[in-house]
Amino acid sequence: DESSISENNRVFSNQKLEIESQLRDITSRISQFIIEHGITADNPRDFPEAQTLAGVMTTINKTREAYSIQQSIYAQLQLKLQGTMEPSHEDKRIAELDPRIINMNYRVDERRTKQRELNRIYTPDHPEVVKIEQEVLSAEEERDMALDEIIQQNLLALQKTTSDDIENLGTLLDQYEEDAEDMSKRLQELTADHTEYQALETERRQLEEERHSKVKLIGELTLMRLRADAKRVRVAQAAIPPRELSFPKPEYMLPLGVLLVLGSTLGWIFFRELTDRRIKSASDLSIIPGVSILGSIPDLEDDPTRTKTAELVVRNHPASVMAETYRQACTAMCRTVEQNGYQSLVFFSALPNAGNTTSITNFACVLSAMGKKVCVIDADFRRPRLAKAFGLDPDHLGLGDLLAEKAELNDVVQKSDGIDVIAAGTPSERVIERLVTSRLSKLLAELRDRYDLILFDSPPAVVAGDALSVANHVDATVMVVRANREQRGLVARLIGQFNSSPSKLIGIVLNRPLSSAGGYYKKNYAVMAKYSLNKTD
Repeated sequence: DESSISENNRVFSNQKLEIESQLRDITSRISQFIIEHGITADNPRDFPEAQTLAGVMTTINKTREAYSIQQSIYAQLQLKLQGTMEPSHEDKRIAELDPRIINMNYRVDERRTKQRELNRIYTPDHPEVVKIEQEVLSAEEERDMALDEIIQQNLLALQKTTSDDIENLGTLLDQYEEDAEDMSKRLQELTADHTEYQALETERRQLEEERHSKVKLIGELTLMRLRADAKRVRVAQAAIPPRELSFPKPEYMLPLGVLLVLGSTLGWIFFRELTDRRIKSASDLSIIPGVSILGSIPDLEDDPTRTKTAELVVRNHPASVMAETYRQACTAMCRTVEQNGYQSLVFFSALPNAGNTTSITNFACVLSAMGKKVCVIDADFRRPRLAKAFGLDPDHLGLGDLLAEKAELNDVVQKSDGIDVIAAGTPSERVIERLVTSRLSKLLAELRDRYDLILFDSPPAVVAGDALSVANHVDATVMVVRANREQRGLVARLIGQFNSSPSKLIGIVLNRPLSSAGGYYKKNYAVMAKYSLNKTD
């Protein structure tokens, strides 16, 4: 016991000595830091530099106010000298105190006195009366001209004085601001030094607390040594090991643990499915009022025919499952189009990367294969992709040039295997605001005479309002929804917005729906692929 206590005492004493050495070192560093950096207060706001800076800022504000007043006076004097502003009564009063004006006023008063005497003696048309009237007018005109001249001289002198005051105040203000900047930098340096000083003080306090803790431990060891009952516990009787395990019982805990984990997992899955509002399959769309589903387009990975690209899949891979689903969706759309006599449609999506451009290219291929004369137009001026999807020049003359009336229809149409394509146009003419003008309606009227169907590709409706602008000009709309990304509430809101436009929402194309292995969609896709690829069946 004595050996153990002595060893602990030695360890704690050595730690205490080391802490005291660190304390002496940091105390010396703090003293040296205070001397080198001139720390004179515990709070940076109490530094003399901070109080001096406050006084300089007050002087700067007063100088700026005086500078502003002098500038205002100078501007008024400039207007008065230019004749834009009338001289003030004070300007006239000061000019009237000039000796020349006083003498001229005296001469005018003498002539007016003489005029009153002559008016009492003679008739108004008497030569003496007429003469004195002319003398009075001449004296008054001479006085007024002199008064104007003196006012101008006074204004010029005052302008010169004001200009000098402005220059002096500006120089003074620059000097004050330079001094304030120097003081501010010095104060920032002092504040940084004070922060470092506070860090040193904090470190010293921590070391003092550690030293106090070590002293306390050493004192407790000393008391333990002096206590008579502080002896090592002796074993009175060896413990008897239990014959069997009382807890945990494996035969109970293992099944219970499995059930708990399974129940937690199922509960979490149920909760996620209950709170998940994303559209995953056609059944999620069917619960939205007023929704007609034209078709579900599978993901490339779900197509058993191993199609490489989705764009123009109807043309490049006609036997693929994806091409067949596009044909089915286009057939459903054509029924509504033919029943209602629609001729122009706009395809739109809610969010980017929903597959809108891919859908319109494949619908155009299906319609062209049906024998219809189709024209597809890229109305996405922000990120045009339609012409590139058809392998055409994306910067060719297009819709923007037509709306700007800088090109004719025959100049902008590009051909792609029986499909007429109108690109977004040259980059400088892709002005979004032109989509809401009547020029688009005139263009549609011309296109209806040439084509059976006109299809517009538009940007996502959430990030741009272009699709809604085009919808106000066309006959119908088709919405492309990307599964596992878009919320039911968002789709319902967009349907409400587009139903309020003059065009009719035909239906929704669901792109890349959720398809579990061995599920309904997987089986259908497998049957479709087998039927398309087995030529002898």
